[in-house]
Amino acid sequence: LHSGRKAFFYSRSCTVAPAELEGHLLDHPDVVDVCVVGIPHDYHGESPLAFVVPSAAAQARIRQNPGEEAKIKAQLIKVSVYASCLCDFV
Repeated sequence: LHSGRKAFFYSRSCTVAPAELEGHLLDHPDVVDVCVVGIPHDYHGESPLAFVVPSAAAQARIRQNPGEEAKIKAQLIKVSVYASCLCDFV
C-alpha cells in the first residue's frame, strides 16, 4: 500500500520531514490529528501545509467564541515555524 505522500520535501535548502512536523503539532493540546504536506512555493521550493483536526475542547471553545480559532491557529503556526527551523541547526 502506497500513501502517495513524500517522506521529505525541500524548503529553504533544507530537508523537512512532514512526520516530524506532525509530531510537534500533535504535542499541542488542541490537536487530535494532523497531516503535513509540501506545497510548491516560488522562492522556498516547497512550504509545509498542515491539515489540523482540533480537539473536542478546542472545537467547543471555537463555537463559544469564534475569535478563539485565530488564537489556536497562531499558536500552531508558532509551533510549525519553530519545528521547521530546526533543520537550520542540524
